Amino acid sequence: MNRKIILLASTILLTSASCGIKSAMDEDALLSQNGSGTIQSASKEAEAISTSFDKEKAAAAVLKDHPEFPKPGETKEIETITGGPAPGTKVKGTLSTTVEASSEPDTYIVTLTKNWNFSVNEKKLLGDWKYKVTPQSVQLIESEDNTDLIRIVK
Repeated sequence: MNRKIILLASTILLTSASCGIKSAMDEDALLSQNGSGTIQSASKEAEAISTSFDKEKAAAAVLKDHPEFPKPGETKEIETITGGPAPGTKVKGTLSTTVEASSEPDTYIVTLTKNWNFSVNEKKLLGDWKYKVTPQSVQLIESEDNTDLIRIVK
């Protein structure tokens, strides 16, 4: 019985020791790759690289559910045919995406805009949807949309 306990304890110690050696080797490899002087700074740098959340990632989180909108900094032309005498009235518009940093860390405000170059009863046909985006969530915080009025144009 004592032999089994000693054998089991030896196995656990050897396994722990080899894991510690591997971990130290991984840290040494990371240190030699980034040229940093301490294990602590190498670990922080590796963590920052793997968890960085930026404007592009925030926009991508919103655009995955709204693929009709372009990437930030770009616009996309759209058009529709409304009522009226045949063949109807062609109305053009644009879609755009903007991203702003929030005052909260790792938080961005992504705005999707649909702008028809048309007015109904002197009201511009415009849609705006603002999302608060963090690494964990995408939340619609504000929206205004009267673009459906395009259907009543004759």
